[in-house]
Amino acid sequence: MSTHFASIEHLLHESEVQGVNTELPTFVHSLVKRVIDKGYGDNSYAAMIELFQDPKASSRARSE
Repeated sequence: MSTHFASIEHLLHESEVQGVNTELPTFVHSLVKRVIDKGYGDNSYAAMIELFQDPKASSRARSE
Protein backbone atom coordinates (compact mmCIF):
# COMPACT_ATOMS: atom_id res chain seq x y z
CA MET A 1 0.00 0.00 0.00
CA SER A 2 2.80 2.41 0.84
CA THR A 3 4.26 1.98 -2.65
CA HIS A 4 0.98 3.02 -4.28
CA PHE A 5 0.20 5.88 -1.90
CA ALA A 6 2.40 8.44 -3.68
CA SER A 7 0.83 7.53 -7.03
CA ILE A 8 -2.65 7.99 -5.60
CA GLU A 9 -1.67 11.37 -4.18
CA HIS A 10 -0.28 12.35 -7.59
CA LEU A 11 -3.50 11.24 -9.30
CA LEU A 12 -5.55 13.22 -6.79
CA HIS A 13 -3.44 16.35 -7.27
CA GLU A 14 -3.49 16.12 -11.07
CA SER A 15 -7.25 15.54 -11.05
CA GLU A 16 -7.70 18.73 -9.02
CA VAL A 17 -5.41 20.69 -11.36
CA GLN A 18 -7.22 19.42 -14.45
CA GLY A 19 -10.66 20.06 -12.98
CA VAL A 20 -11.55 16.38 -13.03
CA ASN A 21 -13.96 15.02 -10.41
CA THR A 22 -11.87 13.93 -7.42
CA GLU A 23 -14.51 11.90 -5.61
CA LEU A 24 -13.05 8.48 -6.47
CA PRO A 25 -9.36 9.32 -5.98
CA THR A 26 -10.22 11.06 -2.69
CA PHE A 27 -12.08 7.95 -1.50
CA VAL A 28 -9.24 5.60 -2.51
CA HIS A 29 -6.67 7.93 -0.93
CA SER A 30 -8.62 7.85 2.33
CA LEU A 31 -8.86 4.05 2.33
CA VAL A 32 -5.18 3.56 1.53
CA LYS A 33 -4.14 6.05 4.23
CA ARG A 34 -6.27 4.24 6.80
CA VAL A 35 -4.74 0.88 5.81
CA ILE A 36 -1.23 2.31 6.13
CA ASP A 37 -2.08 3.95 9.46
CA LYS A 38 -3.26 0.57 10.77
CA GLY A 39 0.17 -0.90 9.99
CA TYR A 40 -0.56 -2.67 6.70
CA GLY A 41 1.61 -0.44 4.51
CA ASP A 42 3.73 -3.35 3.29
CA ASN A 43 0.66 -5.31 2.19
CA SER A 44 -1.32 -5.30 -1.07
CA TYR A 45 -4.76 -3.86 -1.70
CA ALA A 46 -6.19 -7.00 -0.11
CA ALA A 47 -5.27 -5.39 3.24
CA MET A 48 -8.34 -3.17 2.79
CA ILE A 49 -10.35 -6.18 3.91
CA GLU A 50 -9.07 -5.44 7.41
CA LEU A 51 -10.90 -2.10 7.29
CA PHE A 52 -14.11 -3.62 6.01
CA GLN A 53 -14.11 -6.32 8.68
CA ASP A 54 -13.86 -3.77 11.50
CA PRO A 55 -17.31 -2.19 12.04
CA LYS A 56 -15.78 0.39 14.42
CA ALA A 57 -13.44 1.61 11.66
CA SER A 58 -16.41 2.35 9.39
CA SER A 59 -18.25 4.35 12.03
CA ARG A 60 -15.08 6.29 12.91
CA ALA A 61 -14.52 7.16 9.25
CA ARG A 62 -18.06 8.55 8.95
CA SER A 63 -17.59 10.74 12.00
CA GLU A 64 -14.24 12.23 10.83
